[in-house]
Amino acid sequence: MASDRDDRWGGGDEGRDRWDDPGRRGDNSPEAVIRRAKGKVAGPAIGLIITGILSLLGVGIGLVQVLVVGLGAQFDAQRKKIDQDANMPAQQKAQMKDIINTYERVLKVALPPAYLIASVVGVLTIIGGVKMRSLRGRGLAMTGSILSMIPCTSGCCIVGLPVGIWALVALNNPDVKAAIAANAAGGPVRDRLDDERDRGLER
Repeated sequence: MASDRDDRWGGGDEGRDRWDDPGRRGDNSPEAVIRRAKGKVAGPAIGLIITGILSLLGVGIGLVQVLVVGLGAQFDAQRKKIDQDANMPAQQKAQMKDIINTYERVLKVALPPAYLIASVVGVLTIIGGVKMRSLRGRGLAMTGSILSMIPCTSGCCIVGLPVGIWALVALNNPDVKAAIAANAAGGPVRDRLDDERDRGLER
């Protein structure tokens, strides 16, 4: 692989001289790669952060409704409304109240884990967006992107689906992968970019 790189860059010291020469670096200089990578991730990273914040806001609003208004009080109001409807037959009232009672029991069991899952997904989505914006932690960025796309796990899946797809596309860009890998390994961007190109050629 090293010899292939030398061939691509002109061979041995000459290739390194071409890379190090500011006038001959072109668009594949480390600075250009990082600049392009930052441009690729800026939009989707902010989108992930916003999606995570919206998810947490949804959880907060739901908790306020449950804790302040009270879940039982909301269903009691619905049952009272049914009882006061003079035009509804008694049998239909009983059926409607049975449906409300069943729905209330289901929500009392389902809401706590649902709020917990949405909170965790929101936090992970925000962390993924922050990591993506800093070109670090590709695994967390991928996790946040995927979680934002899954219905019923994100408090804002309508926004999360396109943002998640956008983020995944950006994270698989060669420049972005090279920059993140270089940051993770503490190595030069050039070597990481060459590794990504070599993998592409092998495929």
